[in-house]
Amino acid sequence: MNKKIPGVLSLLFIFSAALLAVYYLFQIKTDYAIIYLVSVFAGSLLMVRSWCTKCSRSDRCPHIIPGFMIKLMKKREPGKYERMDYAGLIAGFLLILLPPQFWLIQSLPHFLIFWGMIILGIIEIRLYLCKDCNNSYCVLSGNRIK
Repeated sequence: MNKKIPGVLSLLFIFSAALLAVYYLFQIKTDYAIIYLVSVFAGSLLMVRSWCTKCSRSDRCPHIIPGFMIKLMKKREPGKYERMDYAGLIAGFLLILLPPQFWLIQSLPHFLIFWGMIILGIIEIRLYLCKDCNNSYCVLSGNRIK
């Protein structure tokens, strides 16, 4: 199976959730939407910098967009992920997930669609990309060093 399709599809799910939140926040207050867009951008950069620049597959990234972002960053030597790598990954993901929650919870359909798309993106990554990944240092890889 071509890994680029699930790689792109997973990011589409996650960024569609973010765009839904941006749309909803624009209806409430433009400033909130702009701040959240900056948060999504910063979170994405932090995740790519913390995790993807150390990935042994970064030159053939199935997500495509992070692969282009990695080329603009300093490549790190593939190896065991350290605490700061995990912290950056989690912080980046939280920058994408947490900011709109206060407002999304006020609209159950938006809240459920947001989380549904996030969960679909994560499932797509876990089921179709991680199990066959050869990055033996990644904790999600099906071929990781135990």
